[in-house]
Amino acid sequence: MLNNPKNNSNEDGEFSFNIDHFYKNYLKGPKIFKHREALDPSFIPDDLPHRDAEVKNIAGLTACALRGDVPPNFLCYGMTGTGKTATIRYVSQKIAQHCTTNSPWWIYINCNVVSTPYRVLAHIYNTISRKEKIPPTGLPKDIIFKKLLGLMDLLINENICFLVLDEIDILIEKKGGNEILYDLTRLNENLDSCRVSVIGISNKLKFMNYLDPRVRSSLGQEELVFHPYNANELADILEERASIAFQEDSIGVGVIRLCAGIAAKEHGDARKALQLLRKAGEITERNHRKSILE
Repeated sequence: MLNNPKNNSNEDGEFSFNIDHFYKNYLKGPKIFKHREALDPSFIPDDLPHRDAEVKNIAGLTACALRGDVPPNFLCYGMTGTGKTATIRYVSQKIAQHCTTNSPWWIYINCNVVSTPYRVLAHIYNTISRKEKIPPTGLPKDIIFKKLLGLMDLLINENICFLVLDEIDILIEKKGGNEILYDLTRLNENLDSCRVSVIGISNKLKFMNYLDPRVRSSLGQEELVFHPYNANELADILEERASIAFQEDSIGVGVIRLCAGIAAKEHGDARKALQLLRKAGEITERNHRKSILE
């Protein structure tokens, strides 16, 4: 909390917090951040340091979508914070930039939030429809599936649709998880014009061991492993993000190295490193300092 002499004291001599004075003092203080969102895990920069090989592999798998052909289904493995989702989103943006017509659809499903087979189908339908909504519960799965097929052919038409199932391993733990994955990987057999490619993202390297053999053969056509970042690689990532997020000369190299070193000990988690750096900036800003110190 900022030191504020205008806070009022009660009968016991304790100071009560005055939120109005806090906000006024905060706005008078130095502005540390330039683009705070650059430290969010969801932010996709113009370059992904130390993920060239992964970008190359995914670009190779998905390039045929530029010509209207359906890419293979594939899986991305790696521990939390190894850049799996960021790399997929980065490639999706690049594909869109190089599409002259009929840009592919990308539908992201976070299976940690959309965690049941019914909700996965409803989420896909509602994302495409944007108007008519499938209720969160209540309809038979075969009815939703039939409606989804018709909607995809109608609205996506002859385009490619990528279904990205993030934390796909969580879905397998649910009743009917294998069945819904089998249905999604065989969508093309039931579609007339739209074509679908399923991309699975998992934090568990042994995820395939829990799949039904039919799903394994359809979903695991290609597999990519994302290895953890080391401290130097994390420092490179933080330096690039810091140049976007913070005002010039507001952060020292030592702070970046410290955050990278701590995150490297937690299996090279880039998300953890970004969280630490953002927290350091926010504490500095709240305390009216002009630069972030170790």
